[in-house]
Amino acid sequence: MAEGLNDFFGMFEPEQFADGITHVIGAFANVGMVETMDGLVLFDIGSEIAGERVFTATRKITDKPVHTIVLSHGHFDHCFGHQPFLAEITEKKWRAPDVIAHQLLPARHDKYMMLDKYHNWINGMQFSSVLFSRRKDPVSTKNLLVPTKLIREGETHEFEVGGCKFFARAERGETDDAVWTWMPSTRTIFAGDLFISSFPNVGNPFKVQRYPKHWAIALEHMMEKKPEFLVPGHGRLIRGADKVHEALLVTARALHFVHDEVVKRLNEGMWFEEIYNEVLAAYPEELRASPWLQPIYGCPEYAVHASYRLYHGWYDSGNPTDIHPPKKADVSRELLSVLGDGGVDRLLGRAEALLAEGSLDLAMALVDHVMLGTADKGGEIMARALGLKIKLVKKRIATESSMISRNIYQNHVNELFARRKTMKMKKDM
Repeated sequence: MAEGLNDFFGMFEPEQFADGITHVIGAFANVGMVETMDGLVLFDIGSEIAGERVFTATRKITDKPVHTIVLSHGHFDHCFGHQPFLAEITEKKWRAPDVIAHQLLPARHDKYMMLDKYHNWINGMQFSSVLFSRRKDPVSTKNLLVPTKLIREGETHEFEVGGCKFFARAERGETDDAVWTWMPSTRTIFAGDLFISSFPNVGNPFKVQRYPKHWAIALEHMMEKKPEFLVPGHGRLIRGADKVHEALLVTARALHFVHDEVVKRLNEGMWFEEIYNEVLAAYPEELRASPWLQPIYGCPEYAVHASYRLYHGWYDSGNPTDIHPPKKADVSRELLSVLGDGGVDRLLGRAEALLAEGSLDLAMALVDHVMLGTADKGGEIMARALGLKIKLVKKRIATESSMISRNIYQNHVNELFARRKTMKMKKDM
């Protein structure tokens, strides 16, 4: 798993391929680079934090000026690392680069500026284990790179730099502003996050809607080119026509499968819980075992959520209690009241038994009732519940492959430790 995450986040040396003019630079997210007679074409520019690393790696390879930058989408790890390059351009009085992007990318960045504190908060949680624990504001919405050419969804923009032709196509997938680029002379695709060397990041629990069906179709469009090299948004360069085809095909199959199975059950009148469990039970073993679909980042569970909410509103249970639900703490207090004396001990005892059986999620739900129902009391009961919840969540982390899920659980453990520490300090006063 550690090796998989290191590759995923670009912890490898730059790699040269395709007659020596094309490179992939790993820096949290990948940056593709093509050397032409008229300058460099960059595919993404990295994050603000990784900008110096990308710039240094580029200048170790070549001193050619940057002619064109293609932004694969508007996420912070792909298009905020431009400052070192712009400073160099100003210093050397070079022409400003052409910047190609999806028509919807500027609107995404407007949203980021409107929600800057919110995005710092959720990204701090999502990436807490790999980058942001050492930085208060992980993403800056200042000094955005302004596109000079915008492409509408479904369109392909042809451009030429130094005798090399490129075809940038705007689609939907992880985002609604995705662009992938085809370079026919080297038979290379620069995929951005439409391919990430993991199960696709569709259904991210922190983020807005993603598009599994469109994503699968975009991958099929890539396959039509018969590429020999694939530069993913994250992970190692993929070499060889057969290997590239396999990677694109199996990923498209997985996205089609989850999407279509969810749609089938929506048409049968099922609610979310039933759909979720049935689709995961039916998910093919050959997809689960594929090295291209390991749940390093995204996972099939998240994909079910994404496919469902693409077509369905927030009332997803079929139980009208959920239309105007009571507070969870009120429900827990009522439950403990009905259980009467010894009810807390029975719930925690049952949770401990479930822990021993390996039923961690069910055990956590029981402990939550105790924590919510006794939150205003504190004392030994709360201390016991906190200790058990910490133990359960740490066990749950060990069962998780997705970095996002593990970080969510670990953040909760950190909160529980802080809460327990505060309780102890108050008791000692």
